[in-house]
Amino acid sequence: MADLKKETQKIKEKNKRLTLLGAGPSPIRILARYLNNKDLAKKEKMEINKLIMQVDDLKEDGEKRKHDAKVKSIINKINTELEYKKAKRKPTILG
Repeated sequence: MADLKKETQKIKEKNKRLTLLGAGPSPIRILARYLNNKDLAKKEKMEINKLIMQVDDLKEDGEKRKHDAKVKSIINKINTELEYKKAKRKPTILG
């Protein structure tokens, strides 16, 4: 969870918004910064959502691997028990 917080903080720093009045007195520059800030906010939101999906996928992959390992060990135990039962049988002679 700490890694997720660090990564979101990096994304927020990367998409840092600019102040509107820092562009100067021109209304066109102020409008341009406003629109740029809007785009940065959308980009930040999308990147954070992608990051959350990656974390969820990694968590599910880990759980799936554990489950598969348990199933595989159970199947191996059953197979070894069946092999022992086959070995104990005596061959029958028909005739």
